[in-house]
Amino acid sequence: MRRDRNHPSIVIWAPLNESWGVPNLRDPRQQAHLQELYWLTRTLDPSRPVIDNEGWEHTETTDLFAVHDYARTGDDLRERYAGFANARVLGAGTTIPSAGTPVLVPGFRYNGSPVYLSEFGGIAFIPPGHQVPGDAWGYAGVEKSPEAALERLRGLYAAIARIPAFAGVCYTQLTDVEQEVNGLLTNERKPKFDTKAVREINDLLK
Repeated sequence: MRRDRNHPSIVIWAPLNESWGVPNLRDPRQQAHLQELYWLTRTLDPSRPVIDNEGWEHTETTDLFAVHDYARTGDDLRERYAGFANARVLGAGTTIPSAGTPVLVPGFRYNGSPVYLSEFGGIAFIPPGHQVPGDAWGYAGVEKSPEAALERLRGLYAAIARIPAFAGVCYTQLTDVEQEVNGLLTNERKPKFDTKAVREINDLLK
């Protein structure tokens, strides 16, 4: 953090992801560890939002309420989050639909922070002739054509535009990374799709 805090591309800090390192957040010691990491991060850089536990179980000590969901279609996503129409209804019994993971650590309440769909999509496509690892995969399946991949992407964005609880989103992912071939670009940073079409889809959230 001391090395990179002035880098302009960093907009959010997330010291933990999906409860890695804190697998049992019913344990008060792990809860304390999660909260202390938040405050340590905020102390080192108070200029950016901090997420206590990226994508999964949250305490009341977080600036953004991050959710991960790799719904395959827009219809699936819209159905899952019908109950998120008002983020303030989030309670102790609420789970992240795709993972079955509680959105809140036991004993904590939703703090009113913005709900952020911080991972979604995961739509893989391998351009003809492009070499990828033999175990290449996508979070939500591999499409055979760019048209099919963009149609699924369009459906997800159209659904998100109808879920008012989401204050922001982050598509997974910008580029292919090793065996993960969900990128809008290849690992050589070459576009897989017509960039105008991707921009039009992204503009559905305006």
